[in-house]
Amino acid sequence: PHQHLLMSKLASLGHGIIVRPLEEGDADACRRIWSEGLEQTVESSSWFMRPLMAFAMDRLRASATGPDGDMTHLVARWAGEDRQFFVAVDQGCEAKGHCIVGCVGVKLGTHEEQVDCSARTTSI
Repeated sequence: PHQHLLMSKLASLGHGIIVRPLEEGDADACRRIWSEGLEQTVESSSWFMRPLMAFAMDRLRASATGPDGDMTHLVARWAGEDRQFFVAVDQGCEAKGHCIVGCVGVKLGTHEEQVDCSARTTSI
């Protein structure tokens, strides 16, 4: 029930961008977007922390996109009654058909492995 309410609100954003649940064919684009977002984290760090942040984000990228990483089996990892992964799709993109321009995972509760559908907090 929570997923349908969130989905209807997100889908009404308009401007040729739709938000829909993750599909198997979306995983490569989501890994790319997520990985590129790590660079934004590095660049937003203070200049003296950038080398350390770059090292940490490179390790995180390698771990998360490795064989058993969180970003490797997205559809299976985000299948559950307490979680949903969404993609934003630019319907006007003609280069590759529908282009994924963003993604987000939403989970009820704050514990990754604990299912709590009655939680009043969410994690993104």
